[in-house]
Amino acid sequence: RYTDMEKALLRLVERKPKDPAAWYDLAATQALLQKNSEALANLRQSVELEQQRPLPTGSETLLSRSQKDPRFHGIRRLPEYRQLIAGQ
Repeated sequence: RYTDMEKALLRLVERKPKDPAAWYDLAATQALLQKNSEALANLRQSVELEQQRPLPTGSETLLSRSQKDPRFHGIRRLPEYRQLIAGQ
């Protein structure tokens, strides 16, 4: 099931390469699949893309959301994730 979702999200980011939400969902799905390197790289991509856009007032960043999103539970313990959070 998650493998099919990953394939669909890979197609989506090909069609919408500047959509931070698409990269975020791809990262979350890859985290569930325990593809930690890919998940971290794609989460980083979502954060970088989001930073290029003005964030609506009062909106939560994707990186902040990832700290509560249960799909990212498996990668929160990784040093690379902690580095990403520290660089907010």
